[in-house]
Formats: sequence, C-alpha cells, structure tokens
Amino acid sequence: MTKREQNLDALFTVLKGIDGPTVKRNADLPEEIPAGGWINLRDDTQGPKAEPEVILSPLRYIHTHLAEIEVQAPGEDGPARDAALDALFERIDAAIAIDRTLGGLAESVYVLSPDTANVVTAGAASDKAATLLIEVTYESASRLG
Repeated sequence: MTKREQNLDALFTVLKGIDGPTVKRNADLPEEIPAGGWINLRDDTQGPKAEPEVILSPLRYIHTHLAEIEVQAPGEDGPARDAALDALFERIDAAIAIDRTLGGLAESVYVLSPDTANVVTAGAASDKAATLLIEVTYESASRLG
C-alpha cells in the first residue's frame, strides 16, 4: 500500500470517529441527507502541488496532497442548516487536530477554508453543503506516493 493510500485511509478512520454524521469514502451522494449530516472523503484531488518535491540524498519525495471532503447538513430552515454545518466543521477540525500526523504517517494535516453552497432538490427543503480541502503533506520513497 502506498504512503498516499495509507494517509487517506488514516484520514478516513479519523473522520469515521466523528460522532453523528454518516461518513463515507468516494461514495455517491445520497438521495436524502441523514439527520446527523453527511461527510464523504474524495481522495482524487491533487491540487496545485501535483508534483512532489524531490530530495536527492537519500532519494525521497515530499508530497502535498489535497483530499476533498464533501460535507452536508440538513435543517428545517436557513439558520438551523448553517448551525448544523458549522457544527460539522468544528467536529472535523477537532478530530484532525488530535493528531496532525495521522499516527506518524504524515508530516502535517490541515483543514483549508470551506467552500459552501445551498443544495436544492426539487420538492424538498434545501440542505447546506460545503467542500473542505484537507492538505496532507507526507514523505515517500516513491514518486507515486
């Protein structure tokens, strides 16, 4: 298993430990958002630093990977949805802050600013959604991560 996959698996384990929301990895969006919210880790985002930094002696690579997290929160009205989404942000940030090295796999793990939107489904109340990017920096002996 590559260091990239080890880090993503460790990040997924951290997210699954958050109490309340349904947490998935690379899943399709559900038709209905669960009462506790929805968190989906998408791990295919490389971002602006797709090429790793190369250290020559000994040969190793410093990767900066951007993992994307889709977060959705239901609510009866706008303020309730905003509060529910904000509470999910706080839980995600707190869970990651416990160990910003994912058990020593990563050099650092940081949550970047969210991109939020209202999601409207025909005939249903809108949900509040956001995309969070999680920056994971790690060292590997492989250019592939």
